[in-house]
Amino acid sequence: MRYNKKGVSNVVTVLIIVALSIVAIGIVWKVILPMFTAGTENINYGAKCLEVNLKPTSLNCVDVDSDGNYECTVGLERDAGTGEAEFNGVIVVFSDTTNEKTVPKGTGNIGVLETGSITTNNADKVIFNAAKVQIAVYFLRQDGTKYICSGTNKYTKA
Repeated sequence: MRYNKKGVSNVVTVLIIVALSIVAIGIVWKVILPMFTAGTENINYGAKCLEVNLKPTSLNCVDVDSDGNYECTVGLERDAGTGEAEFNGVIVVFSDTTNEKTVPKGTGNIGVLETGSITTNNADKVIFNAAKVQIAVYFLRQDGTKYICSGTNKYTKA
């Protein structure tokens, strides 16, 4: 008895093509998925930034030692916004007519319509009497990096 095996090779060919297609889709998915995930994460943080309107309300710098270090205290106030997103801290930029110093400060969340403050210390190395301050809110991502909101609020000493 002799069997005709021509039909079997067509089935094997189709199965190999299907298997290769599934592997190719898996590879492409593995490469593209992180791009979509990162994009949506940034959108989520951008939306949270819109919910936080934190502004500096006061600035007071005092010379604290003979090395010229200043301790600066910034009053903060959170306006009513569109939501109650909880942020982790602020990036503070102190400046005068010739100097500028950027200091990240973890403040924890300040609730809607609440006030708070931050104070620099010697480790922050503010070595001038600042006359202006700008702040930008930041959120900590899951990987521990900071997502800094693009808008800043300013305060200038009178």
